[in-house]
Order: sequence, then structure tokens, then C-alpha cells
Amino acid sequence: MLLAVVGGLLDQGIVEYQWIVLGIVLGGVIGGAAARMVQMTAMPEMVALFNGFGGMASLLVGWAALGTDSSTLTLVTIILSILIGGVTFTGSMIAYGKLSERIGSGAVLFSGQQVVNSFIVLGILAGSVMFCIEPANHPGSTW
Repeated sequence: MLLAVVGGLLDQGIVEYQWIVLGIVLGGVIGGAAARMVQMTAMPEMVALFNGFGGMASLLVGWAALGTDSSTLTLVTIILSILIGGVTFTGSMIAYGKLSERIGSGAVLFSGQQVVNSFIVLGILAGSVMFCIEPANHPGSTW
């Protein structure tokens, strides 16, 4: 993943190499400090947090790419990046809460949940299709 990120940034001329090195060093220091300070019994919670931050990074990269003129395949990739990143982030935060016993371990259920979930999925699909058909109409197009 490191090679893919660095190669992509350098290939597109997005940032200069010193910013990449600074990001690697800063991330390494923060991650190393967090890993050394956390107790072994709290390691699953830390992994859930780090995984959630990775999902948020994917979401933010996709969001940042919304302002570009892109092909339909690229737009679909952006949408998937945002959706998967968002689901990863929220799922990891729930996992963190359950592992650290900050939220209950039982499932949250309500009557009609499958219907609500179906409408949410249909809304996401409809919005994604509309975005791919006419990407200039999305709210970020004026950036």
C-alpha cells in the first residue's frame, strides 16, 4: 500500500517527496507511540481505531476526488471508495465501542428495520447512478 500511495502521488505530481517522507515519519511516530503505550489487552480496540481511520482516509480521498473531471469508471470507483470507507469507519467505531465496553454488545434492532435498510440501499444506488450520469450536478461541482 505504501508503494501504491507514494507511486500515485509522485506520478501525478500531487506533492513533493519531502511531504511524503514527512507524512511517513509523522504517521510512524504516532503509530509507534500508540502501539507502545497501549496495553496488550487493549490491542483489539487500537486495531479497530486504526482500521476506522484507514476507512476515513479512503472516504476523504474519494471525497477530494469528486471535483475532478472523470470517466464513468473513475466515478464508480470514487463512489465505492466513499461508501466502503464510510462503512469501514462506522463499523470500526462500533467495534471499538463494543470491545472497550463503551456501548452494549447486543444488536440494535427495531421493527421495520429491513424496510428502512432497503430504502437506504435504494437511495444510495439511485444517488450513485444519478451522480455517474450527471456528475456536474453534485454539490461539490462548484469547488
